[in-house]
Amino acid sequence: MQKGDKFSVKIDKMSNLATGIAKIDGQVIFVENACTGDEAEIEITNISKSYANAKVINIISPSPYRTEPPWTGRREALRPAPGWRG
Repeated sequence: MQKGDKFSVKIDKMSNLATGIAKIDGQVIFVENACTGDEAEIEITNISKSYANAKVINIISPSPYRTEPPWTGRREALRPAPGWRG
């Protein structure tokens, strides 16, 4: 495994830092922007002795736990809350 390699993986669980966890040949991979149950194409971004980091390139099959944020597509989400002072 090298930096820049691409793989298809299934995300098994989440880490305490909110990254998805997958394994490739027994090596733990922490995947940014992944959710438990996602099947995703990933790219390795960093490798250390005991784990690697990766980013999602494409979600092949989204997890049933994956949802859209409630503010997606709502124009009022772009406005400051009443009483907000910036």
